[in-house]
Amino acid sequence: MGSETTNSDALQRLTAQAQAAMLAAACGDALGWPVEPRGQRVGGTASLQPQLSFIEWTRREGGGYAPFQRRVPAGAYSDDTQLMLAVARSLGRGTEWWSHLTQFELPAWTLYELGGGGAVKRAAQGWAKGQAPWEAKRATDRQRYFAAGANGVAMRILPHAIFGADDAKFEGVRERIVADGLTTHGHPRALVGALAAGYAMWTALRWRGKVHYGELIDDCLAERQAWSRLPEASFSQGWWDAAKDSLAAPYEEGWRLACEEMSDLLSLCREAINRGSLARDGEVLDELGAFGKEGGAGTRTAAIAIYLASRYVAKPAAGLLAAAFAKRSDADTIACVTGGILGAFTGDDRVDGLAADLQDADYIRRLATQVARREADHQPVDSWSPRLKSQILRKLSGLPPEGRISLPLFGKSVVEETELPETRSANEVTIWWLSTRLGQTLAVTRVKKLSSGKADPRNRETERSRRDKGGQMSMGMESKDPAGNARSTWSFLFVQDLAESLSLYRDILGISVIRIRDHHAVLEGHLVLEQSEQRERSAGLGLKAPQLVGVFVQPDILRPLRERVEAAGYRTSEIGPGRNGERFRLKDADGHVIEVFTSPPSH
Repeated sequence: MGSETTNSDALQRLTAQAQAAMLAAACGDALGWPVEPRGQRVGGTASLQPQLSFIEWTRREGGGYAPFQRRVPAGAYSDDTQLMLAVARSLGRGTEWWSHLTQFELPAWTLYELGGGGAVKRAAQGWAKGQAPWEAKRATDRQRYFAAGANGVAMRILPHAIFGADDAKFEGVRERIVADGLTTHGHPRALVGALAAGYAMWTALRWRGKVHYGELIDDCLAERQAWSRLPEASFSQGWWDAAKDSLAAPYEEGWRLACEEMSDLLSLCREAINRGSLARDGEVLDELGAFGKEGGAGTRTAAIAIYLASRYVAKPAAGLLAAAFAKRSDADTIACVTGGILGAFTGDDRVDGLAADLQDADYIRRLATQVARREADHQPVDSWSPRLKSQILRKLSGLPPEGRISLPLFGKSVVEETELPETRSANEVTIWWLSTRLGQTLAVTRVKKLSSGKADPRNRETERSRRDKGGQMSMGMESKDPAGNARSTWSFLFVQDLAESLSLYRDILGISVIRIRDHHAVLEGHLVLEQSEQRERSAGLGLKAPQLVGVFVQPDILRPLRERVEAAGYRTSEIGPGRNGERFRLKDADGHVIEVFTSPPSH
């Protein structure tokens, strides 16, 4: 009787920890999504201040093909949580979990994904056609797969740690994490980072007694062998053959280097913890590479999350805020992983009241329970045919509000709302918000090219007139005057880091992006940002840096805009008289001078 009671208590404790971990991970994702640069928040992130509450916001989507703005309800989560739930459902299929993940969950995710990264989307599209990414027909696609080392694995592997929390060793969890990760990412940095994060989650779930400041980092370093060993059983022979054909160096060498990097990053975390109150989160995250070009690498995300969870283990809400509002970083994924670790330690599924306002909180709690208790789903493995997505979209297009549709696995679903965002293209964008019988909310998006001459009249209004009406940013330039004479030319700015430049010109200054391709971005006002390590030296073209960029804004936003610029860390001049109004100046990271006017420059 005593052992039965003990087992029952242990299961209840694990269930509570699993619920808290998955809810905190999803809360971190929802908090951090509008903050990260890739979130494409309209209006930028400079005005966002740390607060333990969700906000409704608008994000840019569609790129140059069909640019539009998507409304994101308060408490909605992104691909991080979507894929975590997909993995959790897959584990309910027992030994068939990997088949379910690759034959249904990843292909089905292409129907409702929100904010997905390129590596995961490419892989999911391949699985929808029945093709593994390492078996892609084009050599360049296979090489992109083996070069994918971002945090798209680390963000979704919490269910594996929960499922194996009662295992005496990490070995089984390690094999499942790598088998899962290989479905989308081939680079060791993605897999090793996911293993380190998974080990931290697994350890937190198994922890008994008080956890001391920095103790988790010490444990991760001491048990390096547990998470760093290459689990060869997770790799198929076909995968190894593809790796040999695609990589210049042996994969094992890349794995060793990734493990060394992970250990070095954890050592930096320990050094920062040892500095105690002298350590500043921003400085530590900078040391760990959170704000650099490789800030989204799996190894770096894992280290940052482990550091923040260790630092704030006694104040989990503060840790979640520190992660979610780490501006210029991959904030949603960092907060998702950090939240998973903190929730596993605390076992508090309320997440300081946040969970009550989280989208699908009840479903997430229920799914976490199923994973913790290893409850089996005896339904046969679902499959996803290439034509199924098109069939679903056709059915949705004919449904009225509150119309019903039956979806594989998700069951009977109701159209709660239909949105028709404006787009400056010959396309029609439709978003259906569905409540499903399963319990997960889906936002299904269709971009449909309109027939010639049938462009939606809502989309004919120019970006300039829309933004001017709203008191927002305009470059104040048109291509010709009424007489047909040219009034402006293209301006090229050579920049070292395109993403960093876009965070200023697009997210802070509010200049709309027309398209982004390869290493350059075309913005409104005939401005082109081109990432280049070399300055233009051709005297004939006259494109020498630094340059002067003029930006016209409405008078009522000049001062708020200057405050936003300074809050983002840029130094500005005082507001002074301009040509026909007021102005201030600043420099971007490449030394280009930006002059912000309250009246357009004379021509």
